[in-house]
Amino acid sequence: MIANRILILLLISSLAVNFLMIREIYKINDQVKFLIDNNSQMRISTSFSIRPFVVFAEIINEFLDSFHNKEKIYINKERYLQNTIRGLSHDIRTPLTSLDGYLQVVGDSVEDPKNKKYFDIMKNRIESLNSILDQLFTFVKLQEEEYKLEMEKIDISRLALETLFNYYEDFKYRNLDPKINFDKDKIFIRANTDALERIFQNIYKNILEHGDNPLSLSLSENNGKALFISKNRIKGDLKIKKDDLFKEFYKADNSRRGSSTGLGLAITKALVEKLGGQITANIKDDIFIIKIIFDTI
Repeated sequence: MIANRILILLLISSLAVNFLMIREIYKINDQVKFLIDNNSQMRISTSFSIRPFVVFAEIINEFLDSFHNKEKIYINKERYLQNTIRGLSHDIRTPLTSLDGYLQVVGDSVEDPKNKKYFDIMKNRIESLNSILDQLFTFVKLQEEEYKLEMEKIDISRLALETLFNYYEDFKYRNLDPKINFDKDKIFIRANTDALERIFQNIYKNILEHGDNPLSLSLSENNGKALFISKNRIKGDLKIKKDDLFKEFYKADNSRRGSSTGLGLAITKALVEKLGGQITANIKDDIFIIKIIFDTI
């Protein structure tokens, strides 16, 4: 008889505890729903001192803290993007305004022998604008997850040299003398021709914009890896933040002169990674170094 009473009391106690636990779970659910609906940064609390409930509340609070931190990062990035777009609008508007001015001058003085000079300036402005727009479109495409590159077998050594030769006059004009050390043998990788060409174009343009002698370019194959290394002294007293080199819209020169969007190296990094490669940048004793590694085939 006593045993039955004890069992009944234990059963009642168990049911009471279960009821309280279920009610506490509902209370926690209500708190979570309130925080979500009101975007509140309050924390979850529990009146149960039982460890599983305490741990459960702590885990939810950690998740909420992580969520709010990410939200703050997103808001900061959105503000940063707005400021960047404002700056880019200036970049695009400047050559357009200049081009419009020169067009008016040419229109008012058709017979003037200086027309050739004005037309050359206009051509330069148009090329600058096209470069800016091309960089922007490429950057936007690379942000799309569904953007895919068609891969093929490519001789990276040949393509790197051909792309460099296209800038021969530019290097000569700026008195830059690159020391080239490429393996004589062909080095094949699986890549996309347009993307790989754009990678080298951006690197060479970056050298022309910010680089000085001594300047060296090397490409070698070792242990199934193709290694491209670019080294150049940083031009003048230009201050470069190493941690920001691959950041979107980063410019070492904040004066906004020229046609740079600050997207060149960011696009280069995105393209290298799209092709399955690795890229790093470093600065040592005023020497700017870029290394790119691809698997060979």
